[in-house]
Amino acid sequence: MKKFDMIKRGNDQILVISGASGVGKTTTCALLGMLYPANYVHIPFDRSRTSRPGEFGSRHVDLDTMQEKYNAGEYFNIAPVTHGGFAAIRTADIKKAFLEGKIAVLVKFYN
Repeated sequence: MKKFDMIKRGNDQILVISGASGVGKTTTCALLGMLYPANYVHIPFDRSRTSRPGEFGSRHVDLDTMQEKYNAGEYFNIAPVTHGGFAAIRTADIKKAFLEGKIAVLVKFYN
């Protein structure tokens, strides 16, 4: 993995884990949420392509629906991903983490 970035605004915090495909970003995010549930919550992402064997932590949403949701503010972000397609984080998932006083743990994708 390349880096961990902490974004903080007031009490709201986001931990962003970034790196190349297959280095364990999603696994690290999930482990933080499982090992330290009082502090961290892994925020799953939606992706416009179907998952490959062994992938977890994402939900499939077709690209047109994803774009509509982004335009309506239902997504925190939308970004192209390495192996084609797009990924997005749901705004409601981020807000829920903040309401629970937890650090939202996200994966950052490279194109």
